[in-house]
Amino acid sequence: SRLKQQEKLVNTLEPQTRGPVVDSILDRLSVDTTNLTKQQRYDLAIRLIDARARRFTMSAVVVAVLGAIGVGLAMLPRPNGPPTTRFPPKLPFDTAWVFVGYRGPDEYSEGPYMLIAEGDHKSAPKESRVPKPGDVLVVNKERSVTIANFKKDGLKNQLVSPPLVNGVHSSDDETGVTFLPGTLVMVRDVVESAFPGHDSAIWCRVASCSPDIPQCRDALKVIKDQ
Repeated sequence: SRLKQQEKLVNTLEPQTRGPVVDSILDRLSVDTTNLTKQQRYDLAIRLIDARARRFTMSAVVVAVLGAIGVGLAMLPRPNGPPTTRFPPKLPFDTAWVFVGYRGPDEYSEGPYMLIAEGDHKSAPKESRVPKPGDVLVVNKERSVTIANFKKDGLKNQLVSPPLVNGVHSSDDETGVTFLPGTLVMVRDVVESAFPGHDSAIWCRVASCSPDIPQCRDALKVIKDQ
């Protein structure tokens, strides 16, 4: 580097001739050497050159490491297309509740986080449909599976929509089971509940889909054909 070249140049000069070069280096580094001897100025110049060279080397290493990390991240496989459609493991308690979204008179104001993959709703866009019992839903955003007061009461409220028990969702409702995007589930019950002047919260009681259920097989085929 240029700094090392300067150090080599200074070291090759005889003590009686290197003074102007040392002074030039110290002037560029903005160092006051008024009260220093020639030897002290020389020692100081060498130390400052070494310190700057070390900082330059460290900066170059950091830049190289960050560049390698960037290249590595760029080479990682990226998701391409919709999530993989899957049949979920059988629910340990057969059926439970999932929040689908908030819906106004004609469309969802939040969500839907699960879309109808198979069911008798062909006349309406799937993004605005309200599920019905017997529909097959496909999860498009990870969903927590809930039962009201599950952590306190177990399956006592299994068939009742969580908002009808507590009014608002509680961490006590969490069962620890989640549905990943692409998961297919069967709708057993649908409840719309709302506070006055607010959009309805859509909750579905669902069961696991499996290849031996005709509607689930049909839903899988519909998704693959899209």
